[in-house]
Amino acid sequence: MAAVLLATFVLAILLVTGIYYLVYHPRTLTTSGEAVDLGLTVALVAMIVLVTAALSAMYLLGKLQ
Repeated sequence: MAAVLLATFVLAILLVTGIYYLVYHPRTLTTSGEAVDLGLTVALVAMIVLVTAALSAMYLLGKLQ
């Protein structure tokens, strides 16, 4: 049970951090030439989506009750 709670906490922190950087610090997603780093942006959005999917799957499978 403790491992599930720890995993949930880590996933939630990753989710919040990803959304925070995407919304409040979009300049961290640019290169030195002020161009948007598309690879980094896609990776960050993918991380947010995958973490959300993982939390949803854990909830639906009854791990978070």
